[in-house]
Amino acid sequence: MRRPPLAQVHRDVEPLWYMLQTANGFEGTVERTLRNAINVQRLHSEIAEIYLPMAANDTSVRDSSRMPAYLFIRMKMSQNLHSFVTSMSYVIQFVGADNGLRTRAGQMAGGRGFVWPRPITDAEFHAVRKLSELPQPRSKEVAFGEGFLAGDRVEVSKGPFPRLAGTLGA
Repeated sequence: MRRPPLAQVHRDVEPLWYMLQTANGFEGTVERTLRNAINVQRLHSEIAEIYLPMAANDTSVRDSSRMPAYLFIRMKMSQNLHSFVTSMSYVIQFVGADNGLRTRAGQMAGGRGFVWPRPITDAEFHAVRKLSELPQPRSKEVAFGEGFLAGDRVEVSKGPFPRLAGTLGA
């Protein structure tokens, strides 16, 4: 695939899902700002949908975010829309591909280069949405390393991934 010139993005003809990184704790603020901008700037034909992955029936992003610092936008990517979204307060960047800043010899120069936004597939988006809509199982809280065995179902209670559940492997 041929890359666009430095700091330019491709143009979509139909809306695709993109993952947007935000400042941690400001996902809801970015979502509201985007929704207001869609109405004020009349961007309904360019931005089709915004999805904030939260636990089902919860209203507090702080306590129920399934993917802290991320939200999803179904949009027709263009240079203007990319610049518009990434210039908003609390927006870090679209998730995508980046070569980093490199020297002429190809060595890393200690920075981050331009990030080319890459869409995710509908199947990937629906998998994220399905996880968000699952009810949270309630389980007892135990200290780290306290009697865990392979195959046990565990849930993170504190840290950057609260309520994330999974089964321990061997």
